[in-house]
Amino acid sequence: MATKKQKGKQLRGKELDDRIESTIRDLAAAGVEEGHSYVFNASEVARLVPTTRVSLTRRSSLIDKVLNELDCTRRMVDGDATNEHLRDQVARLKEQVAERDSQISALRAHHIEIYERLHDNSLGFYPVSTDGYKTVQSFRS
Repeated sequence: MATKKQKGKQLRGKELDDRIESTIRDLAAAGVEEGHSYVFNASEVARLVPTTRVSLTRRSSLIDKVLNELDCTRRMVDGDATNEHLRDQVARLKEQVAERDSQISALRAHHIEIYERLHDNSLGFYPVSTDGYKTVQSFRS
């Protein structure tokens, strides 16, 4: 016979508000440690609190207040989310290309400097003329 899973005490009121706030702050701190900004995801917070997404929706003013304090955003659920994500990705890739271009320019300048030093410190060559050619031929024979 199947038994129901025993659930812990359901959080309500101030306890629930405090748990939601602390969970969001913990997730935001973890995001900063990993090197990215935190984006609020109701499903993740609901699973960690534990509560329902409906309860989180009812407490949207609390969530908005905490997210504003932490300078975080909500996950987008409309059709523009993909467009915004792609715009962010394009901007990030353009920054990477600009950084690589500056590295390549610096390496080219360094490369030119190396060749100039090699040229300045190398042995002189015979002039490219018929006299120089005759002189080289006389050394060979």
